[in-house]
Amino acid sequence: MNFLGAAGLVNADDVCAARRRALLRGLASVVAHLPQRGKQWDSKMLRNLLRQQQRLVISTFASDVFEIYQLKGKEIHRTYVSPFRYAPQITERRGRFSIDYDQSIAGLMHTAASNELIGFLYSSLSYTEAAKIDLASKEILCYNWKGEKVRKYILPFAVNRLCMDEQYGYVLRYLEDKAVIYRFELK
Repeated sequence: MNFLGAAGLVNADDVCAARRRALLRGLASVVAHLPQRGKQWDSKMLRNLLRQQQRLVISTFASDVFEIYQLKGKEIHRTYVSPFRYAPQITERRGRFSIDYDQSIAGLMHTAASNELIGFLYSSLSYTEAAKIDLASKEILCYNWKGEKVRKYILPFAVNRLCMDEQYGYVLRYLEDKAVIYRFELK
């Protein structure tokens, strides 16, 4: 399948091959463009911390869509695709396609992973509304590496970033003139 990318007409197989090469070189974080049904969606990749497990998660921008992949040698296998309700909404302006931020949810905004869990800072607000509050949210969704939802945290205040290890979740909250990091136990 061909689609129009930032560099002109791009073959989807070339994009997937380039993404696989980047993963195999061990890049910890990459931004990729994934074609879906002829549309181009932005997404983010996060690689699992343990090299022997060789797993990664991809979350699709402005949606609740995520995928889990397993790396084996030089091969990459998708092991899970989330059931989703909110795919990015696409709009056309002057012959160019882009995400309709008013009609798409902010969704899975920030991703963190430990050896046991994948965590997402989540917002059901439209992307436009979430951007007005610096993409902050009180809701954290946690999944295991099989894609099963195992926890949901509702924080007492909105946070802007998320990080986690085996025992704790760490969140960053921007206040008027400073940034504060909070730690909470993952139970």
